Amino acid sequence: MQINFLDTKKAQRDFVREQRKLFAGEQKQEADFNIFKNLLSLSEINGSKVFLTYISVGFETDTRSLIQYFFDNKNSVAVPKCGSEGKMDFYKINNFNDLVQTGFGILEPVPNIKNKISDFSDCICITPGMCFDRNGFRIGYGGGFYDRFFALHNEVLKIGLCYEKFLTDKIERDQFDLPVDIVVTDKHIIRI
Repeated sequence: MQINFLDTKKAQRDFVREQRKLFAGEQKQEADFNIFKNLLSLSEINGSKVFLTYISVGFETDTRSLIQYFFDNKNSVAVPKCGSEGKMDFYKINNFNDLVQTGFGILEPVPNIKNKISDFSDCICITPGMCFDRNGFRIGYGGGFYDRFFALHNEVLKIGLCYEKFLTDKIERDQFDLPVDIVVTDKHIIRI
C-alpha cells in the first residue's frame, strides 16, 4: 500500500480508515487467522508471563481469538483503560465478562487497583494500528496513548498486528512516535 504521497499524518489516517472499511468478509477473516498463526509462531510468545492487548472492534485486526487462546492456555491478559489526561493503564482480566462498553463502543476493564499492572518487565504488548511501515512505525487512532505508554515503559516488547495490504514503506511521523519491535502480518513477520 502506498500512502507516502499524503503529506500529513491526519491525511494518511483518513485515507487508511476509508481503505480499511472496504476490507471485510472472508478476506479479512482469512487474514486475521493467518496473523494469529504467525503471531503464535514467535518464540517470544511462549516465554511471556503477561500479554497486554487491545480488544478489537470493527475493522481492526482481530484480537478476540488471540485473547481467548491466552485464556485457554492460562496466560495472563491485561487490557488498556485510557484516562482523560492521555494516560493509559493496563488491568488484568480473567474473561470477557470483566469488560464494560464505553460510550465509544470500546470494551475496557473496570479499574481495580489489585488488577492494575505495575511491573512491565516481562510483558508483550499487542499494539493496534491502522497501518504500519517496514520500520515499525504506525498510524494509530490519533490519541497518542500507546506512544506515551511506550516512552515510560521501554522494557515492553511491542508487537504490531497489520494486514499485509496495509503495510507500507514509510509513514509520516513526528518526534513522539515510537516504533514497535516486531510487525506481524498475514504473510510476514518483520523484526525491526
